[in-house]
Amino acid sequence: MNIMLVGQKSFAVAVFDALFKDGHEFAAIWTPRDDRLEDRAVEQEIPVVRSAAEAAIFMDARPAPIVDVIINAHGHDKIPVGVRNRARYGAIGYHPSLLPRHRGRDAIQWTIEMRDSIAGGTVYQLADGWDDGAIIKQDWCHVSPLWDASALWREVLFGMGVELLRRVLREAAWGPEYWPTTPGEKQDGRFATYEPLFDAARA
Repeated sequence: MNIMLVGQKSFAVAVFDALFKDGHEFAAIWTPRDDRLEDRAVEQEIPVVRSAAEAAIFMDARPAPIVDVIINAHGHDKIPVGVRNRARYGAIGYHPSLLPRHRGRDAIQWTIEMRDSIAGGTVYQLADGWDDGAIIKQDWCHVSPLWDASALWREVLFGMGVELLRRVLREAAWGPEYWPTTPGEKQDGRFATYEPLFDAARA
């Protein structure tokens, strides 16, 4: 797979390292300036983009599709449909909750605040809404009552996200019939929740 990786910080770096080890290639890295992910791009001489506008220019300057799939790994920039559609298989992302529950940026914090006993992670197709695209693959875990949000992320959901993304790309390599080119399992809106940023809600 030839990937455009969108992300930042330690999770994006872990995803890059895992997928690079698995033999995937990277067409471009979309990350903030001076992020650790940029260091990986410089080391491997991979083009870097900083915004949706730069990503669109990068795509337009090359024969389509130069990118097989866009992966969002802890990236907060909105990936517009025009960019998503230029990738052969569209765009996917990892969300640290069992979607459709806990849509929003502070999913892990709200998992702890609401005393959920079960948590999980979801790889899903990026769409125009917030965390509402079709589900591709999920995994779950019990939540220890001793954990705060940082511990839940560190102990389980971080590694779960890396492995889920690896599994999706590994299965896609088996053949086109394994790749979700059509919508996966549509999220059931009856069970959807969306929480605001946790600090704003507490304030």
